[in-house]
Formats: sequence, structure tokens, C-alpha cells
Amino acid sequence: MTSTDTAQKTATPAVDLRVPGQVRDSDDWLVSTWNAGQSSDTKWSADNVQINDHGAVELHLTSDNGVGDRSFIGGEMQSEAAHETGSWSWTAQAPEMQDGTVFGMFLFQEDYQNDRWLEFDFEFVGANTSQVQLSIHMETDDGSRVRLADGPAGTLVVDLGFDAAKGMHVYEIELTGTSAIFRVDGQVLAELSGADMPGGLWYSGAVKSFADLWAVSEKQAGWAGSPDPDAPPLVAVIEDVSLPGQSVPQIPHFARELTGTDQAEDLFGGDGADLIHGGAGADQLVGNLGADHLYGNKGRDILRGKGGDDFLFGGHGKDKLTGGGGDDHLDGGIGRDQLRGGGGADVFIFSRGGPADRVSDFNLSHGDALDLTGFQLHGAEQLRWLDAERGRGTRDLLQVEGEDGWINVAVIDDKAEALSLDLLIAQDAILF
Repeated sequence: MTSTDTAQKTATPAVDLRVPGQVRDSDDWLVSTWNAGQSSDTKWSADNVQINDHGAVELHLTSDNGVGDRSFIGGEMQSEAAHETGSWSWTAQAPEMQDGTVFGMFLFQEDYQNDRWLEFDFEFVGANTSQVQLSIHMETDDGSRVRLADGPAGTLVVDLGFDAAKGMHVYEIELTGTSAIFRVDGQVLAELSGADMPGGLWYSGAVKSFADLWAVSEKQAGWAGSPDPDAPPLVAVIEDVSLPGQSVPQIPHFARELTGTDQAEDLFGGDGADLIHGGAGADQLVGNLGADHLYGNKGRDILRGKGGDDFLFGGHGKDKLTGGGGDDHLDGGIGRDQLRGGGGADVFIFSRGGPADRVSDFNLSHGDALDLTGFQLHGAEQLRWLDAERGRGTRDLLQVEGEDGWINVAVIDDKAEALSLDLLIAQDAILF
């Protein structure tokens, strides 16, 4: 099932987009259509800012294919409204980032030509989406630009404890007039003020909300890596935004939050919806009842959701994931993982990188599905299903077409049903 299967978009758009030349009011968002100022190798296009079938904004980064004088085409939008203090937020899922690319959610001065430089950034830089960079840019009285990175605080790179490309999270910046507070999912990452800037510099002014996705130029490669014009396109999804005076979207409330250490540990949830993060060791995470979120991190982890509609993410390592009862989402992450949904209509999630995972109990009659949206495929012709007899049942192989040939994605233990690619597509059991 593709995003084009829906005949028309019925969901309410997250924002009202406008392009230059169209009449705009304070609730609208302007789409950039000019050359990017932050990179000499990216230009903006209205085609790369889209509203999808669910009403969310998609920012795309694509290759120019040698047509113009810039190698990449990115997407950027900015709020028409500007404020000096308050809270701004973006509910977003980062792309499967690549070297040389940047996904930013930030605040920038209202009048970019005449106002003093004023900028507050969340930035995912390069291929690592488990870390986010926090930045502040200001300007001295003599016109010199200074950054947070030049001051006592230095460059702030924050380990999030999750992969931002695997789900939606709320990124928030609050400006008080004397400080900037950066939050993710309601948790404070940093509170910064003049004490953290060179020379104690701090001032306030009206800023607009921005989000963009772009590729760096050659001179920025030391910061973000070198982008590849032949790499697959990137897509960032922004489900919601808020401006000062509007409510910041609420994150799910968890009855219990547990985080492991570098040691091998057993972490158990309770009767409610729990959030459990494993550490660097080989951990066992057990959700018990409730809609639990389990994140394995590094090591050979064992994740068991048990009751409830759970989300399980293995992370790095050769992991074992079992959903249990309920309609679960299972994502092995990086490594040759074993996935078992259990009862309910389960979704098995796959993306680029690493060897094929094994799904041991895929059951079409239960409503199970295979999620390949992370591969950003263009159609079913980029899928291949290979049958291989294995005793009493079959162990089928699902592949997707890559630039250098077919990529093994998943081994499906097909014991209950005679599965085929045509059957799965007809039943909307493959999402791409």
C-alpha cells in the first residue's frame, strides 16, 4: 500500500502552506523557493515541501541530477507569524539521515536583512539520528557573529537515548527573554543564557519558526560529512507545529520510565504504559501490561512487550523481539534480528542498513503487515519475493531493489499460510 492509494487527502493539514506571490496571513507558512543561504550546494523548491495523506508536512531532499548549478534540492518552510518570547515546537520524525545532510528545526530573526543575527537550533547533522546538536547564533554591536560553540558551553551534542528516525518526538524551544530552554518530549536537554555565550552576549527579538532539510557544501564537510548526490532521497515528516500562545503537543504519559546502564540488566515494566531504554549491555526488557515502548540500544537484547499494543526497537546488535498480546510494532534496528509478533495485528518495520531480519510468526489472517516505508520505494516493481521450501513450511525471502542489486530485507517463516507478493499487496500487508 503506498501513499498514493488514497484518492484524496482528507486529513486536516498540519500547516497552511503558501509560496511567494500568494496572499498570506499570520497563520500561514511560507515555502522557500530560492537558493539556500546556509549551503552553496542546495536550492529550495516548493515541490520538496508536501502535505501527505495524513496531513503531515514532508520535507524532501533530492539530487539535482546535474540540471542546475547546485547538486541538491531541499525543502524549507517558515512561519508567517513572529514572536519574541514563548514556546515553539515541532512534532517530527527525522529522516534516515546520510553523511553531509542536515535536518533543522529552529528559530530565526523576523527580518533576515535588517535584524541582528538571532538563531536557536535543533539540528540533526550527518548520519547519526540518535544525537541532536543545539546551537545559538548572535551578533555583537560591531557586526561580528558569535555562536554558542565559541562560548563557555561549547558545542552541545546531546545523546537522545533513541533513534529520532524511528518515530515522532516533540522538539521544543522556549525563549524567556533571558534564556533559551531546549526540550525533547517534555524533558529539558539544556537551559542556556548569556553565561554560555562569548562575552556574556544575550539579547532578544522577534523570531519565526523554521524547518528545513538540506545538504552541506564542501567547506562544511568537516562538520557534517560529504553528501552523495547519488544517494536515495531523504524525507523528514512533521506531524504538528506550535507557536507561542498555542498548546505544545503532549507526549504519551508513561507510568514508569527505566533506563539501563553499561551492564547486562533485566528491566521490567508494570501494569501501565512503560518506557524502557536498555543500556550498552545485553539487556532483557519486559513491558508487561499496557502500551509499552521498549528500546534495546546496544548489545544482544531480548525485548518482550507482553500485553498491550507495544512498540519494540532493538537498536544495535543481534536482538530478539516478541510483541506478545496486542497489536504491536516491532523494529529490529541494526543487526540480524529475530522478530515474533505474537497475537494481534502486528507490524514488522524494516529500513536500510544491516542484514535481513527473521520474522517467525507472520500471520496474514491476523492482520500482520510488513512496513518498508523506510526504503522510500517508488512502486511494487522494486519488491521481490522468493520462496524456499524448508521442511513442513517455507522460509520466504523478501527483497527490495537497491542501486547495486537486490537487498535482502526479511526472512519470513511461512508455516501458517502460502504467502506471495501479489497476495500481500492485495491485502495491503506491505506498506511502502
